[in-house]
Amino acid sequence: MDDVSAYVNRLKEFAKDNLIIDVTHLVCNLIAYSNAIGELELYNYFFSDDLATDEHKVFREPVQYWLVTAHFAHLLLKQNELVSSSHKVYIWGRCSSSHPIYFDPVVKKIFDAQNVL
Repeated sequence: MDDVSAYVNRLKEFAKDNLIIDVTHLVCNLIAYSNAIGELELYNYFFSDDLATDEHKVFREPVQYWLVTAHFAHLLLKQNELVSSSHKVYIWGRCSSSHPIYFDPVVKKIFDAQNVL
């Protein structure tokens, strides 16, 4: 196996270990339901940076939502990513979807920074 293939395999394994499941459909349905009944609190929950520091709070519109590990959630926050947390459940609001999840630039950056090469 060449170095590139080995790198990609380790990157895929890293993503598999930290990105638990794509919950986009569930979150979007919950947001649509809450909007239909006039409850915007759920909408605001997923579109706010509740774990970010004040200077990093900005409006972002995720295109995917991923249930992630607590450790990975904190690594995402260091990259100024949108992460919501409630009852030890961490959801990453992924703002791009042009790459497979394991090739997402943020995932790759975190992976490379962890020195798991």
